[in-house]
Amino acid sequence: MTTIYNYNKNNRKHSIVLGSDRKHSFRKKRKLQCFINEAGEYIGHIKLIILLLIPFLMIGSCWLMLFGKNISLNYMIHNLKDEISQNQEELDYLTEESAFITSSQKIEEWAKDNDFIKVDNISYLNLTNDNLAQR
Repeated sequence: MTTIYNYNKNNRKHSIVLGSDRKHSFRKKRKLQCFINEAGEYIGHIKLIILLLIPFLMIGSCWLMLFGKNISLNYMIHNLKDEISQNQEELDYLTEESAFITSSQKIEEWAKDNDFIKVDNISYLNLTNDNLAQR
């Protein structure tokens, strides 16, 4: 048990007797009430701050979404440009091959029409000697 004396000029001694359990719970209760009162005073400021921050947060989140979509679309465009350039290179190669095939066929047809003979084995002259008459 704890005895607390409050001194008044009118009453010389006025004593209050508190149990130890009651004293401890009273402190907790008083701290809780102080916290609630302070939070009640500042709750209006908190609401105001939240209401002012909501538009900025929404604008920031929309900007982040647009920025992310822009990056992903740029990546897709880059990949498509690479694919187009690869397809263009393949198309150029195939165009050259088809031109070679059609031109060699046209050359063979022209040679047949003009009575040329196809040569299978080609033998070259040996021109290492200066005088061909000696051969």
